[in-house]
Amino acid sequence: PYVLACDGWLPSFITRVSPDAGVPSAAIVVFSGLTVLLTVLSFDSLAVILCLLNTAALTLEFLALIVMRVRKPGAHRSFRVPGGWWGMAYVCLTPFATAILVLIATLRDWRSYPGQLGLVGLVVLTGTALYFARREGAMAARLMRTGAVRRLTSQER
Repeated sequence: PYVLACDGWLPSFITRVSPDAGVPSAAIVVFSGLTVLLTVLSFDSLAVILCLLNTAALTLEFLALIVMRVRKPGAHRSFRVPGGWWGMAYVCLTPFATAILVLIATLRDWRSYPGQLGLVGLVVLTGTALYFARREGAMAARLMRTGAVRRLTSQER
């Protein structure tokens, strides 16, 4: 939660650092509260939730790789996937196929995990809504933090 708040995705009170301990106390309390909520679930439930959310995250990462390669093909990168588009297809299709298998296996037995699937759906919908609601503010916060945009002094306002 601390890094998300620093980037402007979560409320700014989470970024406050305790002067005594030097740690982000609010972020620790928020994360601990979320952890306590998840402790009521069984290990099987947590495993299903983790698999589905990790699969979704990896799928988004590989989609971002493809989108960036299409939008900015000549951009400087510290690492390039060898093999051109064939290499990209190999690198991306394997995780996509695994994601589809995980999704099929989970949905085939969906009656065993209705609460877990509901929680995953809630997390995905909340994350999507948060993205669209806060993306402009998060981009501005990132630009301010990196110094790409100069802050106006009181005399310049």
